[in-house]
Amino acid sequence: MDENQPIISEIINLKKDDPKFTEKCLDLANSIQSNKYSILQLIQDLGSLLTSNTVDDREKGTLILSLVLTYLPNDILISTQLNFICNFFSERLNDHHQVVPAVIKGLKPLISSKNIPEGLATQLISSLFQHVPCQQQQQHDRYNIYQFIQAMLDKRKEEIKAMGLDAVYGVISAIDSERDPRNLLFLFKWLPDFLTTVELGQLTEEMFDVISCYFPVDFRPSAQEGGVITRQDLADALCPCLCAIPSFSEPCISLALEKFESELHVAKLDSLDLLINGCKNFPYEVYKQNSSTIWSLIQKEVFSSKYK
Repeated sequence: MDENQPIISEIINLKKDDPKFTEKCLDLANSIQSNKYSILQLIQDLGSLLTSNTVDDREKGTLILSLVLTYLPNDILISTQLNFICNFFSERLNDHHQVVPAVIKGLKPLISSKNIPEGLATQLISSLFQHVPCQQQQQHDRYNIYQFIQAMLDKRKEEIKAMGLDAVYGVISAIDSERDPRNLLFLFKWLPDFLTTVELGQLTEEMFDVISCYFPVDFRPSAQEGGVITRQDLADALCPCLCAIPSFSEPCISLALEKFESELHVAKLDSLDLLINGCKNFPYEVYKQNSSTIWSLIQKEVFSSKYK
């Protein structure tokens, strides 16, 4: 008898929020790592759950598989195994909405695998963009989606670059209307890299609008958040996104000049930061065209402001 069968039998009967559930998944991952078990054998043993007509069963089976993938080293699975799992996960992204979060949890470890064949990462992210409305997911599931996109950008940059406008539209759709400060702070950290990697083309204006709607940042930490993320943290992270590429220069400077005239002190400071940081990537000509307005507003602020 397979020594892992008792673990499988036990984990199937555990609730997913039971601490032992993740412990047993770790045990299975350790068995795979020590060559006492295989990932394909695990999938076979989970077959009754993965192919069940019951949504709860499919969710549990998929979650077990995703957690095991999370605990495995990124060099242990071979290309044929990864090909099988990626195809399975691509299809599962079109499953019942209750199952999808369990699938999302396994996406990052999959594309972080060293032996993943060319094209499978593109297949996964394309299926995600097509089937999963990001903003309809829970906060932590949206965060997992953003982690997956960031990992794709980090590990499979050429693939996401080759996707072109499909990648741009997918990211726009995923991040549009995001409001959670934890998710926003994470987004703002990798968006500049995305913006300089993929040609925005005809979606340049739409991408800028999606990002610029947060400027100037209006955020007050709730008691529940405990002040871990501050307004300044978000403002500092947002600024490089708005100044990331030359094609943002005209709308960004216009936005900065508009908000500089606000009565809000933080809006004035954030606008100055935009104008300063834009110098790194924006054409000189755009500043020259707006130099009179910029100087006039700064002069007015210096001589009339109540702030030092």
